[in-house]
Amino acid sequence: MSKKEAPSMETEKPRKKPGPIANPNLVSATVKLEADLVEWGKNQPGGLSALLRQMLREAKDKAEQ
Repeated sequence: MSKKEAPSMETEKPRKKPGPIANPNLVSATVKLEADLVEWGKNQPGGLSALLRQMLREAKDKAEQ
């Protein structure tokens, strides 16, 4: 009686390219926005996330004055 051999794992998957280095000062958050604002924000320099960070930073700085 012969044993069936398991398929060999010699076929290696190609390695993925490393992604961007995460900024340890950033956390993920969920924000609900109207679809038209999201699309507009995505097309701004730096994208939607950068726009929200900039606007929140400006509002915080103004409130602290």
